Amino acid sequence: MLLLDIQVSDASGYLERTFLSPASMRAINLIRKWMEDAGLRTWVDQMGNVHGRVDGANANAEALLIGSHMDTVVDAGMFDGSLGIVSAISALKALHVNGKLQTLKRPVEVSQVTDNVFNKRRKMLTSALWQGIKSRKFLLNSVSVHSSP
Repeated sequence: MLLLDIQVSDASGYLERTFLSPASMRAINLIRKWMEDAGLRTWVDQMGNVHGRVDGANANAEALLIGSHMDTVVDAGMFDGSLGIVSAISALKALHVNGKLQTLKRPVEVSQVTDNVFNKRRKMLTSALWQGIKSRKFLLNSVSVHSSP
């Protein structure tokens, strides 16, 4: 799965995957496929975040949320963003392959956040939405593919 950093970059020779860039869109599709291969039901929200869920033995219990971001700073380190999401998906895939995924005592959701990298114009929009700081309408009107720092 570390090919995410090699194959999904907007730059040649270093890692760059900014919010809603072409590499970001390719990463969304790849991460969604990995989630589905791990036995998760998937969806992409309006902000471009990819989510995967397995209900486990008790679909009505509170879910455990795990994941990370996949956007990066320019000339990012090898694990910037992707390590958390790849680790989460890999752990659930191991359970899936061994027939243990549906025996989990509670639902597990894996979320890949597209916009963790902070800059002056775009201040971690998904976090603001999830915390109720900003409305979905405000955030969707604020989206800029290449916001400069």
